[in-house]
Amino acid sequence: MIKLNICVCDGTLSGRVIQQFLLPIATTRISARELIVERVRYEVTQQQLPTHRYTLITPTETEALLNDYANQPRPCIDAEAACAKALRAFERNGFVLLVDEQQITALEQALTIHEHSVVQFVKLTPLVGG
Repeated sequence: MIKLNICVCDGTLSGRVIQQFLLPIATTRISARELIVERVRYEVTQQQLPTHRYTLITPTETEALLNDYANQPRPCIDAEAACAKALRAFERNGFVLLVDEQQITALEQALTIHEHSVVQFVKLTPLVGG
């Protein structure tokens, strides 16, 4: 069985990287749908670990200390609902998916992943009033 750890980055349109981590993938051929689902399931699993908390918005050190953020119970996340939400967001242009700097435009698009692949999720911000 092939086991790859590919680099996943969450970023902004301006190019700022919000977070970066390695995602284990068991195949070199995968659809965009499967890649998104793999990422969401991995993230849900990581959320349940006491030392890991991936978020797009992180409290400042003072906020974390005052609100005892580290000791707050982690919510139980429904992985299937989270996957469905992420797939809907992709279809509605909630984020752009880039694999090795190539934009992916369809969920069923076949991708070839290798050990040096970089997957970027770029969140799009809707315009005010539209």
